[in-house]
Amino acid sequence: MHEHKDSWKSRTVFEKQLELNIKELQGPMLPHWKAFLSFIKFIIEDGKTIKSLLDVGCGCGTFSRLLYTYFPDIEYTGIDYAAEAIEVAARQWPFAKFKQGDYQDLSAASISEFDVINACSLHNVLPNGDAAVEYLLSLNPKFLILGKVLITDRESYYETYQAYNEITTYKFFINYSWLRDQFLSNGYDVVEIKDDAIVSNFLLRKKDV
Repeated sequence: MHEHKDSWKSRTVFEKQLELNIKELQGPMLPHWKAFLSFIKFIIEDGKTIKSLLDVGCGCGTFSRLLYTYFPDIEYTGIDYAAEAIEVAARQWPFAKFKQGDYQDLSAASISEFDVINACSLHNVLPNGDAAVEYLLSLNPKFLILGKVLITDRESYYETYQAYNEITTYKFFINYSWLRDQFLSNGYDVVEIKDDAIVSNFLLRKKDV
């Protein structure tokens, strides 16, 4: 049993996350937000139509604001396993859709209605980030954005840390070579945008799309 599995089920945490994100929206754009918007633009400029996006592990839902601001015609749906996150997100961003759900409850059929799947930091706050990535890839999304991935040359590992001075959670680092091998073996072309030496963002596109 993972000791901190349910640590994110805290309304206070998501209220603090929202407060921080709102301040960040008023300043210079964060690197992983910029990468997300660049990926959406890349897909569109490549001639693909995006009508809908599913944000897995949406937290307080700030990606809905980014999408609505820059690509208002794309319908956003956010899911998070924490009901507390969904309550905060739905109140703050009424133009978007939110529902409670665990990424492990997703199926290939349930994601097929969405043109793009986004997962930012979901893999970071789990003790088994490798397994989360493998599961998302197994669903065969046409386009998958993996944002703010913590990478390492070592074997994948996690640390624990205090988030928002409220909870103890995980910080998962994924072996970079293993990750790239997973992308290729699952039939994806890859576009990568690095934030820095240990943080990267990936756009995965099925080769036959």
